[in-house]
Amino acid sequence: MRSFVAIVFTLMAVAGVVAPAADRPAPHPAEPTKPLSSEVRAELRGMLPHVTENAKPRFPRVCLTIEQARHYANVSPEHTWQAEYADWFVFARPNWKGLPDAWSRVVFVKKGTNLVGYYVENW
Repeated sequence: MRSFVAIVFTLMAVAGVVAPAADRPAPHPAEPTKPLSSEVRAELRGMLPHVTENAKPRFPRVCLTIEQARHYANVSPEHTWQAEYADWFVFARPNWKGLPDAWSRVVFVKKGTNLVGYYVENW
C-alpha cells in the first residue's frame, strides 16, 4: 500500500499538479488602461476630497495592480467600470452614459496601500 501511495505522489509531482493560492487573484492579462475623458476626470476629481478624508485600511495586504485591488477590496462584480486615476484604482457601476455612477457606491483603492474609500452621491 505504501508503494502505491508513493507512486501516486510521484505521478502527481511529475504531472505538475499544483493547487493555486486561494488568496491571490486568478492570473490573466491586464487590460490596457484607456484614457479618461475630461468629463470623467472632473467627476472623479470632485469625489476625491471626500474619499481621501474617509479612506481606511480594509485588508492586510497592499495592492499593486488593479486586479489585486478588486480582489482584496472585495469589489462587487456589478462594478464593471474600472480605471486608474491620481494614484487610485476606481471601481463603479456604469451609468447610462458609460460613466461611473456616483449614485451607486464608487470604490477607491489607493495604489501601493491597503486604503479603501467609498463615495456615494446624496442629496
